[in-house]
Amino acid sequence: MIKRVKKKKSNIFSKPTGLTPTEQEFDLAEKVGGYRLTGSGAFRPSIKGNEGEGYRSDVDSKKYRFECKQTKNKSMSVTTKWIERATIDAITHNKRPAMHLYFKEIRNICSEKCVMIEESEFLELLEKAGESEVKKETNGTDIFR
Repeated sequence: MIKRVKKKKSNIFSKPTGLTPTEQEFDLAEKVGGYRLTGSGAFRPSIKGNEGEGYRSDVDSKKYRFECKQTKNKSMSVTTKWIERATIDAITHNKRPAMHLYFKEIRNICSEKCVMIEESEFLELLEKAGESEVKKETNGTDIFR
């Protein structure tokens, strides 16, 4: 006799299965109108030998190069090495750097996917959206009203 097992109903606190790193990259590429880079994360030695050069980001779009990271844990340390490599790769390709962070444990309470960009890029986006007034002081610093 074959036993039939009932499927458990999922709730917001059930353990998520989440996306694999490759699925995360394809999912982001589709959302931003870009594409997943072949050999993403692979090291290719550079001619100059500068620190960070030779590493390839994960997703390319019209304006940004994304480095994708994910974790099953409730926290993640973002290292300066990740930021430096992503920035060098983006600048090398005339793009702006961005990091896509995916927390598999977060469900329905807040967003499990976050994008990290440079502050200057964020302020520019706010200004374009009309949500922020940035006043330039004489010493060059920005002041919000």
